[in-house]
Amino acid sequence: MIERFTDNARAAIVSAREEACALGGSSIDAGHLLLGLCHEDARDAPVLAAEGLTAAGTRARLAALSGRGPAAPDGYLPFTERVKSVLFQAEREALGRQHPSISAAHLLLALMSLELKAGAAPPGSAQAPPDAVATLLSDQQVEAATLHNRAAAIAHTESAGQSFPFLGADLTAVARLPGRWQRWSRHATVLAGYAMLAVVAILPAPPDRRAIATWLAVIVPAAALILRRAVMRGLYRIRLAKPDAERIAVPGLRTALAAAGLLEVTVICVPRGRLTGRSAAVSRRDGRDGMIFLRPEMKRAHPDLTRFLMAHEAAHLARDDTSTLNVAVTCLVGLGIVAEVTSLVNLWLLAPALLGFVALRWRSELACDRLALRAAGWLPGDQFLAYRARADAAWRRRPRPERLRAQVKAMLSHPPTSVRRDAMARATEKIQPVPGTPGDQQASGQPTGPG
Repeated sequence: MIERFTDNARAAIVSAREEACALGGSSIDAGHLLLGLCHEDARDAPVLAAEGLTAAGTRARLAALSGRGPAAPDGYLPFTERVKSVLFQAEREALGRQHPSISAAHLLLALMSLELKAGAAPPGSAQAPPDAVATLLSDQQVEAATLHNRAAAIAHTESAGQSFPFLGADLTAVARLPGRWQRWSRHATVLAGYAMLAVVAILPAPPDRRAIATWLAVIVPAAALILRRAVMRGLYRIRLAKPDAERIAVPGLRTALAAAGLLEVTVICVPRGRLTGRSAAVSRRDGRDGMIFLRPEMKRAHPDLTRFLMAHEAAHLARDDTSTLNVAVTCLVGLGIVAEVTSLVNLWLLAPALLGFVALRWRSELACDRLALRAAGWLPGDQFLAYRARADAAWRRRPRPERLRAQVKAMLSHPPTSVRRDAMARATEKIQPVPGTPGDQQASGQPTGPG
């Protein structure tokens, strides 16, 4: 495991050992490790210093808590059991996010994860007593959850070699994005289903209506597709021209999606869900241009969840689900007009067409969940499931008519959270670590889901 540590992680451990010796400690405990991380924090992104945890202040507080003893000889100092737990948890934090190495940010993530777990334990449970880290955080009035989120953002950034949205070459190396023939095969499947239902409606019709219905079956979907693309493109351009739309260049994501035929990929943050609706993120592909719309508060407060959402929407762009959806919607419109022209009895054909449309959307969402799980890791997947569970709980508190209407509307485009959780659990069971290939490390383990 030590071989996977980055230079700053090793330097933090060395600093922790030196501080333990200087403070007269007989072992390296969690407080010394936090002090070592303070040294590395001052050199890189100031996560701890921003919350008031500096090396000088932390050292003085540790000396006051434990009392300064005689300087320890320059020799071997063992790790305490808690520090050993932090080291193994750091490896788990890196593997669970598909990161090839363990940095100082992962050590801080592991330390804060154990603090959060200890703080969430019910009273009277078998739990390690509060250590110096808990006391230091309490003295500075710093929440472990805040440090955890900020450390996660740093860990993602270091892994991707770029800033937000924390995705780069790992997307193509791990996720195995679909190729062009797979994208076109979905369009062909939708058109084949539409052609079969249209033939069922046209053949029994009288000859005079049969010719008109045949022409409408071809012209209406094509015209509706062109009109829909033009209207949606105009609406998005008008909205994106407003000053509150924040554009973020993502060169790593653009490089990763170049194999899917995308020349430009942009992340756009628009406040108050004006382009995302109730979703946290949505995507749109227009030819060779891809856009991902994200709520600004997501990238600031939920780095793990943001990573999963970005991988999910990137999968939509790679699959070109925007074009598939446009074809499916225009085919539904064409089938409705053909049924009305031939015979109103043929309106029953809209039922299987609608079921096929829902099945298409569900398959698309589940496929993107699997791709995002492979690219982002199962720890961000857990965050996504917990986010969905919180959203479902919020809707269950609404009045019953409003809740049922919202659930029916949501199920037309997205499968229930329970279905997504089961599908992601099965996908996670197939992901195993690949020794010797850090760039293709697969996170093993089972998503814990909400709670």
